[in-house]
Amino acid sequence: MKPKGSRSDSSQAMQKCFLRVSVEQAHAGFIDFLPEERRTDAPGVGWFRSIRPYWVKLRERRHVIGCVCVHHAKHHLLEGAAKKLRRKVHRSRCGGGARNCKLGERCDCHCAVCTTDMPLLQAAVCSAPEQDQPCLACVLQECSDCGLQRALVCQNKEANNQAYLKGNVRLMRTVTRSVPGYEDKNKIEPVSVACSLKEIFDEISDSFSFTLMHDYLATRLANQFHFDLYNLPIDEEVWVMDFIENFTCFQEFALQQDHYGDLT
Repeated sequence: MKPKGSRSDSSQAMQKCFLRVSVEQAHAGFIDFLPEERRTDAPGVGWFRSIRPYWVKLRERRHVIGCVCVHHAKHHLLEGAAKKLRRKVHRSRCGGGARNCKLGERCDCHCAVCTTDMPLLQAAVCSAPEQDQPCLACVLQECSDCGLQRALVCQNKEANNQAYLKGNVRLMRTVTRSVPGYEDKNKIEPVSVACSLKEIFDEISDSFSFTLMHDYLATRLANQFHFDLYNLPIDEEVWVMDFIENFTCFQEFALQQDHYGDLT
């Protein structure tokens, strides 16, 4: 980062960093660091905030943008559509064993689908401790203790009613947009369609393996990276290396020919 008003001057450029605590907490630590005889005349929080270096950003300014791709948007719409259509079969008139399931209705079923109150991408893998990631076998759906089928269909309420639960829902579909003077373009947008719960379950099953792996790479590992980065010890550093995808390969003899031609 450069100071304000120094666009062409890079001599004072510094690496941007964020406070790990608030300014008030940093000021309290500054006061505790001072000798006992100087704490009474120590400057206040306002002065402490004013001397903050320009390359040090406030803790509340730090934010992480999650994945905003079409794959997550498509899956979230499918999960919301399934919740809308399956809600009516989870209503129970009995008051004794009824409870509020994740569908928001009084349900008397106690299966894993009704009792697990978490998104499908998390319910389909084994639970992991905080800041830990599920094992790769769970992400690849090769684990015997978890899987999509255990978290998708309620066998007591929905097994025989999937084809009869129908309605209008919003799903991602390919739409052709026509603009006068330009070629038609196909865009993936949310539109209102009429479908059954079985069709939604089939579409979730077809794309779930890819979506789960994409969520693991684009969201879970990204969150893990940011957590490790923000809690990095003072004697460690992180190197982020990337490669250029649009590179061009040359044949080896052509490079040698140019090289020896320049020497002669």
